[in-house]
Amino acid sequence: GNFIKPDLVCSPDLLTFEYEAIRNDDAWNNQRVLELINPTPVELQLRVGCAYPFSSMQDGVVCLQSGESVELTIACSEQISKVPVQRREESVITFDISGIVKTIPVQCTMIFPNLSISVERVDFGTVLPHSKHVKEVVATNTSDLTVDFEWSSICGGGEGNFPFDIFPLSGILKPGESLASHFRFSSHNIGTFQEEVMCVVKHGPAYFLNLEAKASDVSFSIFPGTDILD
Repeated sequence: GNFIKPDLVCSPDLLTFEYEAIRNDDAWNNQRVLELINPTPVELQLRVGCAYPFSSMQDGVVCLQSGESVELTIACSEQISKVPVQRREESVITFDISGIVKTIPVQCTMIFPNLSISVERVDFGTVLPHSKHVKEVVATNTSDLTVDFEWSSICGGGEGNFPFDIFPLSGILKPGESLASHFRFSSHNIGTFQEEVMCVVKHGPAYFLNLEAKASDVSFSIFPGTDILD
């Protein structure tokens, strides 16, 4: 007899998921239905394969008679919503039909409020005591959502109280907008100062920044035989 090549019709031919922080925080529909249709005149036996974060709710071999259709439930792991970074997860669903493999693409778009911080470290260098110095750090909204953020101190250390200030401490940015925060070091005492601060995004990640500064007097020595010019 004639060889009949196994075939399979999948509907839809692209499976998509979307998770949006804020809107989907309480409940997320992380399952999609894929219809499989056997258009051939023979029975098909197929094995479904998925890679993390996607999985099939039906295990084992799926049998389809000629002209028969079946609904297959594909799930996206809820664990990927624990990483609050805007991104797209992409993979394929495979159907092994007696050694012939058919694939369809599957993707999940993760939408979170995200920022880009212009620096990872702010170093004021060595300055004179009883002086004030300001450096600028720019936060840019790189996501598709409005970003509500706030700066706060984690821990600090040095000889004296925390001498760093941030203004403004918070802000709300629409997609593509930027805001400069001013980091001020007030050197009231001589010493070395360090502080770790974080920028917390509501419904999003936290970004960390190290602040460093040193306050020191200017010192010099005059040795015998040194000429001093008037």
